[in-house]
Amino acid sequence: MSRLIFLLLICTGCDTGTEKKSVPVEYTSEPIFTDSIGLIEAENERLLSFLEDPLDLQTFKTVKGSSLSSVTNAASYQYTPKYDDYVYYCYSAFPNGTNPATYSPIEVTVLKSGERKHTWDDANEILIGFTVIGKDDDLKEANLYGLRKAEVESRFGVDYRVLEDVLVYSNENNVLMIQLEDSEVKKFSYARLNTGIIDEALLRQMRHDLEQVRRVP
Repeated sequence: MSRLIFLLLICTGCDTGTEKKSVPVEYTSEPIFTDSIGLIEAENERLLSFLEDPLDLQTFKTVKGSSLSSVTNAASYQYTPKYDDYVYYCYSAFPNGTNPATYSPIEVTVLKSGERKHTWDDANEILIGFTVIGKDDDLKEANLYGLRKAEVESRFGVDYRVLEDVLVYSNENNVLMIQLEDSEVKKFSYARLNTGIIDEALLRQMRHDLEQVRRVP
């Protein structure tokens, strides 16, 4: 009899309700963070490769021949070296001197140091950020403008955060932000950060900066 009561107690404790199932995260206009204090682990090798080296800047500069360039200030979240002898440059209007309507829709920020830091052909400059707001086949792998959301996911996977209309891919201190319009890439930016901890406040600041970029000139 005691054994029967024990079995009944076990059955009474069983969950006879609806089975819980995992629900995939859908694209929404509301911010969703699957990890608010750290980075989402990216397993997609193509994504990791892109985040580490998204643009062959030296080849791009060679193809374009020239650009408008000027000393600039980096954003507070962008990579800052530990040494003192450095300067940030902004490249835009590739190739400089042509019809503004033909300028490449990209703005680039680099970190330069050493004796050649004020020269165009400084091969030691470090890419720390760029924003693209149009299509340019010379960007090669960084030619993401106009891709459908499904194409982006096919290329880089679905391991991203969603911040309003922006997909955020990240690994370590490298971040790719892709702004969508009607499920199509409208604008995107890459940044090498001075931190490996990426929270909502930082992402919102980066999204605000992305929103401010307009076609040059």
